[in-house]
Amino acid sequence: MVQQVLQGEIDRYTLEKRYVRGDGELVHVQLDVSLVRDPSGAPLHFISQIQDITERKTTLDALLRTEAIQRASLDALEQGVGMLSLTGDVLLLNEAGKRILGYTADEMDHRFKNQVWESYDEFGGELPQHERPIVHTLTTGEPVTDRIVSFRTRAGRLVVLRMATQPVHDDAGTLLGVVVAFTDITEQRRMERAE
Repeated sequence: MVQQVLQGEIDRYTLEKRYVRGDGELVHVQLDVSLVRDPSGAPLHFISQIQDITERKTTLDALLRTEAIQRASLDALEQGVGMLSLTGDVLLLNEAGKRILGYTADEMDHRFKNQVWESYDEFGGELPQHERPIVHTLTTGEPVTDRIVSFRTRAGRLVVLRMATQPVHDDAGTLLGVVVAFTDITEQRRMERAE
């Protein structure tokens, strides 16, 4: 990067690196480097700023560990769990959710961008917007519990889901999105109808 700055390919660079302090402790730093040139453009000297970011790195590492634990916990569930933003971005879809719906989080994100969460009654009739649990929570901020809806998987199969939604608010009470939990009860419903 020093060579790129000297050759005029870049004006400055920033990188993170580790140093060993005089007392033997490891310190994480952010290094910002720029080059001062004379009026003709010839290099005069570098200006470097070294900032101790050890605390930030420690906090970030702890957050990533916590996030990894939460992700592993969600993926261990048999119940599908997802989270959507107000704009329909799929922020999370656990492994059970992917298996039940037949789509990855990115694929579901694309589907939501093109159409509101497809919800059907358990016989395949399309539900009106106001009866769709996710739409209800995103428009009213109210949770929905124990709602039976159906969803068409990638393979075209209609799965019957027992669904609950929970709004997500920030500290000020502003609605940020919705958490969705769902269980595939297709087989259970089929057996109940057969009795």
